[in-house]
Amino acid sequence: MGEWCLGLDGRVRLYRNDMQVRLRTQQQGLLLARLAAHRDEGVCRVETAYLLWPEAERSNALAYLRRAAMELRHLGLPIESSRDRLWLPCGELEVQGAGEAVLDEVEHPIGHEVRSRFPAPANRTAPHSHCIELTDSHHTLARILRTLSDEHPDVAVSLLARHGLDLVLSSPPEPMLELVLRALAASEQLSKERLTVMRMGAWLANLLTRYSLAERLLLQADAGCIAIEDRGGRGSILSLLAFVQMERRQWEAAVQTAFLAVELSDASGEPSAIVNSRINMAGIQWHLRRFEEAAENYAIAYAAAEIDAQQRIALANATLIWGLYGVKVWKTWKPCDFVGADHGVFAAVEGMGQAGYGIGVGDVESAVMGVTKMLRQGGYGLDRIFCVALDLAAVTYGRFGRPHEAAACVRVGTRYRSRIGHSRSPAEKLSIRLHVKTPFFGEEISRLVNELGSDDDSSCAERIIQRLNSQFSLR
Repeated sequence: MGEWCLGLDGRVRLYRNDMQVRLRTQQQGLLLARLAAHRDEGVCRVETAYLLWPEAERSNALAYLRRAAMELRHLGLPIESSRDRLWLPCGELEVQGAGEAVLDEVEHPIGHEVRSRFPAPANRTAPHSHCIELTDSHHTLARILRTLSDEHPDVAVSLLARHGLDLVLSSPPEPMLELVLRALAASEQLSKERLTVMRMGAWLANLLTRYSLAERLLLQADAGCIAIEDRGGRGSILSLLAFVQMERRQWEAAVQTAFLAVELSDASGEPSAIVNSRINMAGIQWHLRRFEEAAENYAIAYAAAEIDAQQRIALANATLIWGLYGVKVWKTWKPCDFVGADHGVFAAVEGMGQAGYGIGVGDVESAVMGVTKMLRQGGYGLDRIFCVALDLAAVTYGRFGRPHEAAACVRVGTRYRSRIGHSRSPAEKLSIRLHVKTPFFGEEISRLVNELGSDDDSSCAERIIQRLNSQFSLR
């Protein structure tokens, strides 16, 4: 055991030279656990303060965090900091504990987060682990990119910038994020291609709810765009930063950043920048229940898109707000638009369009097929998509006459969101109120929650999928 060791079995225990060190508060232990879990990128001060003291005012929570970090430093722990981040230098804190025993006596969102970062070494599937296997072609491309990253990193960055989008949309996100970060770490040349790859990495990190990493990559990319005077690139970077701010429920900052991104992108005249900024602006407006404005921006993005995948993303989102809220849109996704994607982000996007279409026209088969795609992708590691998929499962049940199952899915979704620290937006709350017309509690609903829910995301997804298909006689 090194000088400092953090034991995570059951609850947090701190040791120095094999002697246990008493911590003054539970929050200090959870702070150390979070720092250990995020030792590669550190943690955001604001996010960590909110998770540790959710009931406190922001200024008070940040003050509590400063005091906790200061007291840990006084014990001798080398916690380092910047204006907005905290981190532990690599190798300074040994961690003992893995799998289900990690913080299993701690009922707290950080406990769930830390468990997902320290899975068991045995041959079981831990929550949040990726069970999607790479295809042979993906393995080949991954090997090529790893080799290039090690031997010719600038070539790897160039290939990712030009061809990475198709690979990202059809591949499991976590291995792709690893490849992107590897290429970026090996390459130091500032170029538009490198900034494109940084944005790609931030997008993948956002999908995996690794918001601190996404924000760090985007801020670095923004500084790079300013340095090379790339207005369109900066518009794309800021539009994704706005979306990350929205996911962290920083609504005012998200809207301000999104407007700046649209302004820069429109001024650049670059179609890809215009599409990115309009899609992300529309997403923020949608979640704030500004549905007509969102539909207008999705239409602008669709018209400006030069890549089929971008058109599909805009159309799927527009179809979903039409199906959920009855908002008039210029066009909706139709069954003939489905291409049968089986895995990756694009499968989830297609599922979103398919579910929105089915809910909107009353086609239960399309709705269930769409929700199934989203659950399968989300249940294998795409945390944010899994949140949406669980809500869409509830809406589907409510829309087609199964109110108890609808309420149970809402409760499963609420439990999952609490686990990863991601609350429903105003629009997501509205979709539940519109389509789930029964109380969320009662003996029957509690029984269904126990049947459908699971700490293993993929098992939870498969339970709901099986029940959807059997109850609506689709198998």
